[in-house]
Amino acid sequence: MPETAKGLLRQTLSSTHDLIEESSTSPTVVAAHASAGVTAWMAFRYLEALHHADPKLAARIVTETAEQLDDGAIGEFAHDAATAAGHDPNAWHEEFETKRAKQQTTPDEKPAATTSEGERAPATASPALAANG
Repeated sequence: MPETAKGLLRQTLSSTHDLIEESSTSPTVVAAHASAGVTAWMAFRYLEALHHADPKLAARIVTETAEQLDDGAIGEFAHDAATAAGHDPNAWHEEFETKRAKQQTTPDEKPAATTSEGERAPATASPALAANG
């Protein structure tokens, strides 16, 4: 657990330093540094509190999390956890896709059509062709 805590603190410091020192004017880059720093700090504080409350449980959670990260399927784990908690991760995905489509649309363009699964619909030559199949 000490190595995990150390890594979280290093990430917090690195991200907040990059946030302040980065000369990027890109809102995406700034948001990424801010998000990474905040998330690492939150994880550190939660882990620290858990360690004080129940050191064995904290160690088990760190081990399980490392195994999940090594597995590489954190998206699936997060989806399952959200569903188990009573949330609708598919709706979140649709909201994200809608927001992204709006951000990628210039004022004179319409957003790309998407299927009910949130995938881009195939482009058609004209609205008449789209209506006729």
